[in-house]
Amino acid sequence: MERARKYVDQKAIPQLAELIHRYHPDILWFDTPHKLPLSENLRILQFIRETDPDIIVNGRLARNEKQQFGDYNSTGDRAAFFFPEKGDWESIPTTNESYGYNENDHSHKPASHFIRLLASATARGGNILMNVGPKGNGAIDEPDLNILRQMAQWMALNGCSVHEVGPSGLPAQSWGETTLRGDSLFLHVFQYPADGKLFLSGMNASIKEASFLASGEKIKTKRINDSDWLLQLPQGEMKCADTVIVVRKKGTIIPTDTRLLDEYLPNILLAFDARLCGEGWQHGDGKVARNYLSNWTSEDMKISWSVKNNKTARFEMILEYTGASDKENGSMQLLIDGKACPFDYRAEVGKTTRQTIATVCLKPGTHLITLQGDRREGREYLRPMSLTIQKIAGRT
Repeated sequence: MERARKYVDQKAIPQLAELIHRYHPDILWFDTPHKLPLSENLRILQFIRETDPDIIVNGRLARNEKQQFGDYNSTGDRAAFFFPEKGDWESIPTTNESYGYNENDHSHKPASHFIRLLASATARGGNILMNVGPKGNGAIDEPDLNILRQMAQWMALNGCSVHEVGPSGLPAQSWGETTLRGDSLFLHVFQYPADGKLFLSGMNASIKEASFLASGEKIKTKRINDSDWLLQLPQGEMKCADTVIVVRKKGTIIPTDTRLLDEYLPNILLAFDARLCGEGWQHGDGKVARNYLSNWTSEDMKISWSVKNNKTARFEMILEYTGASDKENGSMQLLIDGKACPFDYRAEVGKTTRQTIATVCLKPGTHLITLQGDRREGREYLRPMSLTIQKIAGRT
């Protein structure tokens, strides 16, 4: 402890004082808080507050298992999926898999990944802090520049759909995300419908007009029922990471998590978006293949999703999951409106399993889908990642 106090008094605080007095930063961003005792991190935070109370401090400076003491939460690194967060938060992606320049790391993700990541974060009330590692001479590597240029091109046309916006209150949509600012609802279309029919669900408010944000081209809209709309888009393939449509609405959106099952696109119900019943749930960090729920140790714990469909149709139910070890075997039930579809599973750590659980006929209306455990071998049940509901073509 004496060594930690000496470091804080003689190095950390003097350097922070220089940064604050010479450069007047708006934000100070910290990492690796575990390298100091919490009491010393709190002393650093207190110094910042007393020196300039207007400086924003991220949540990684001082935190414990129960709370973080900064101004907002910095979530896990390199997440591709986001679980619900309370308050202000950010996610920290990297262009490849390295923090800092690495000439041997050529695993750069496409610009579309980051464009969609930004839309997904803002749709959930968060932000992304883009990490780019410069080379030793200060130059930005060309693959990173290409990503940033493509993001800038998209932002130049669609930036207002992710700036000063928040969650819309609409349920998850099979084709993408939604953000809201005032009476402007922004539809972020990741999966453009080839037939041009885009279904917007959960929209109880009226639509005054709709148009493509980039071009201003008008879009015809039609109300299907009290909460669902059809937007008729131009047919054909749209080669864009995120085609943004702005909808001018009239009235207040009543929040709901009941999502409409798309007839043409796979309906991927993420475990991160499920209703959780029981205590003790934990979230994976959201990286690829780590977007699971864990610590499922009790038969009293269960997860569920609310869905609806407007036409009678047959659907295939496919569960995607992983395990905590190689000995996670057991049996579970998928309940659809209370009717049980039992199944056995074998979950393995580090392996993603896709298992068809059932084929069911759903009549028009709202349906509750619940996943619950029966028997397990090992410390916990499987770690669910998603449930895909896919319409079976040509059958009702």
